Amino acid sequence: MKELIIDSIKKHKIYVDPIRQEIINAYRQSENPLSVKMISDIINLPHSKVHYHTKKLLEIDALCLVKTDKINGIIQKYYALNFDVVNFVSSDDNNYKGEVFTSELTQAFKEKYDSHWKDISEAASKLNGLDNEKTYGIQLINDIVYLTEEERREIIKLLMAYVEKHKYQKDNVDYATKTKLFCTIHDEITYSEDK
Repeated sequence: MKELIIDSIKKHKIYVDPIRQEIINAYRQSENPLSVKMISDIINLPHSKVHYHTKKLLEIDALCLVKTDKINGIIQKYYALNFDVVNFVSSDDNNYKGEVFTSELTQAFKEKYDSHWKDISEAASKLNGLDNEKTYGIQLINDIVYLTEEERREIIKLLMAYVEKHKYQKDNVDYATKTKLFCTIHDEITYSEDK
């Protein structure tokens, strides 16, 4: 299982950008490497914009070059995801204390996703005639658990195995919905003063 390490606010901002997330999702859904042109067609954005965002994803090692083809004198580059799981960590090299990095990271996530969850929840409630306390099709679990390093690795492996098992639609199963799964495991790092 290959990890993408996000250990700075700069990398975090590159990774969570909505257009880059669309690009990452397009790669996730493909079993084959894709070119910038192919991604551009899939997500319906101009080639130049996709090329810019691809360069940003290459900058943080989220994508890797798999092959090149020469088509009518033009070199076509094909990329694939370079990770299976994303790990947000603090680093001694970037002058962030763990708790500062963690709180900034949490705030950045909240800014990016909280309003979207609220909008989605309210829309789903209205569509299904439910009050705002209940939503159909959206389950948001946000809680704190205490894990050893071994338990943390185990839950990541379990989640990855579950996702891999259900990643592609099977021919013999009648599916009610296509479900998007967003999961984050976020460690809160604390330091004792005597260290």
